[in-house]
Amino acid sequence: MRFPARQLTPAAVAAAALGLAAAVVLLIGSAHAAFPGRPGVIAFDSSAQSGGGESEETCGGEGDAIFTVHSDGSHRIRLATGDDPSYSPNGKLIVFSVCDGVQEDLMVMRADGSGARKLTDTPKVSENEPTFSADGKRVYFARDSGGKGYSQIYSIGIEGKGLKELTAKRHETSDNSPAAAANGRFVVFDREGQIYTMRPDGSHLTKLASGWDPTVSPQSNRVAYSFRGQIYLIGAAGGGPRQLTHLRSGRFADVTALSPSYSPDGSWIAFALEESISNGPGFNDSQKLDKVSVATGKVVTLTKTKVGGFHPDWQPLH
Repeated sequence: MRFPARQLTPAAVAAAALGLAAAVVLLIGSAHAAFPGRPGVIAFDSSAQSGGGESEETCGGEGDAIFTVHSDGSHRIRLATGDDPSYSPNGKLIVFSVCDGVQEDLMVMRADGSGARKLTDTPKVSENEPTFSADGKRVYFARDSGGKGYSQIYSIGIEGKGLKELTAKRHETSDNSPAAAANGRFVVFDREGQIYTMRPDGSHLTKLASGWDPTVSPQSNRVAYSFRGQIYLIGAAGGGPRQLTHLRSGRFADVTALSPSYSPDGSWIAFALEESISNGPGFNDSQKLDKVSVATGKVVTLTKTKVGGFHPDWQPLH
């Protein structure tokens, strides 16, 4: 089971406001580091969030798989079973999570899907949302070390050794979605709707903004994140946030932008777009992959809803 979800979709908020009997869902996202280079393919998974039916997402959903797609949405290829794909700084490896229906472990494979091996093997502990360090020697991830559904940020060596706890346990609080700056100076993550930065060793914790799913630009000077259903940008050292997307919800449909990921040249941000459509007593939810221009805010669709798309990460080429 994934850790307690955190972000209400607009549809879920509306449902609560109307006093609907159906349980609402809180979204779990994931963010990834952006390492500089030429933009390659985009890895993503076929997991899906739901706008009204469960209180949390369970891991190992039927058919969850990792795919790649070209930056224009063409040439979709299935790589492996799993979730949360994230590329190494040289673009040659992907770290991801797998689930047996109860708990999750981390895996590493080549960028073409071959040579998969376990990075963690913890029968009673779940680990997910992995992302590489700037030097490619370690992986940051969220870990439910207490077994009660609340996570902390950890790191581990690429060979599966040297486990380190970076954020301390807090009562009924989860730290999620780590992403490392390409310059190696800091890591971002979210904690219950607040985004923080810290040094790679867990020191110098600093609150940056309100939001979820932070991702660092390849120049290490900006952080993109999801807030109130839109993608926002803020300087890595703080300052005033800028709303990048201006997605509009309809009378019976709500849209939410989740899990942003910078392109290696910093010009685009890929993200998951969820649409929740009211159909009487509940919501019909669909998801697809989009990208938005950092310069203009123009949104381009990459996958159709029948394909889905979540947890995108852009491959850096050198």
